Amino acid sequence: MRSGCKAHKIILIFIAIFICPSFLLAKREHPEKWYQKKWCGAHQGQVEVVSPDDTSCDFVTDPHAIEFDFGNNWAEAINMRIG
Repeated sequence: MRSGCKAHKIILIFIAIFICPSFLLAKREHPEKWYQKKWCGAHQGQVEVVSPDDTSCDFVTDPHAIEFDFGNNWAEAINMRIG
């Protein structure tokens, strides 16, 4: 993946967080695993994938690795993917 593309994704995440702060304050109706299963079931990928370097990812499709987390944990989710 090109580093410019990764930077654009990070910028879009920051914009979404600051434009839509109500998502950060929203009540959690379900646990994180519920949302993971619902989204992953619709996108046919692998759940809870562990890489050869012992890092893990919540969901992986052929072109994407996706980390699920609630809005108030946005920094942790980003750090897990780029760190």
